[in-house]
Amino acid sequence: VHAGGRDVSRFDWASLLRAGVRGLGLRPDEFWALTPAELHLLLGHCRGIRAAMERGKAGEVYNFGGDAERENLFVVHEILRLVGRDDSLIEYVKDRPGHDRRYAMDSSKAARELDWRPQFTFEEGLQATVNWYLDNKTWWERVRSGAYQEYYETQYGQR
Repeated sequence: VHAGGRDVSRFDWASLLRAGVRGLGLRPDEFWALTPAELHLLLGHCRGIRAAMERGKAGEVYNFGGDAERENLFVVHEILRLVGRDDSLIEYVKDRPGHDRRYAMDSSKAARELDWRPQFTFEEGLQATVNWYLDNKTWWERVRSGAYQEYYETQYGQR
């Protein structure tokens, strides 16, 4: 799931996007770069949960994917293109052991039983996500720095 306003402390697509915006090197390892992944907007996932609550059967499991599987390296190139950076920021590193072979979901059951489909294409979703990170740089840089933890400590530390 990719979305603005999410946990920006993890290394994931959001961290790659932030590095691209900041002009920092992106360091995918070679296996990860070729691993297929599926991306979808958090909003679409929330719509899926609502569809399951309204039209789903109790006890059933529904997956909500983006029906937009791409190789990770393709997404890295797209992020760089959308933030106006070139591929020279990509620096391949040694593979780490234990990679998953694929990150994707089969949402055909949700489509069939709930009449749910992704609301946006991969391209629309990635562009919207890039726009959010470009428009909210002050917010995510503050979160990334850890400054938000001071707020939480002040507000909730004594409880």
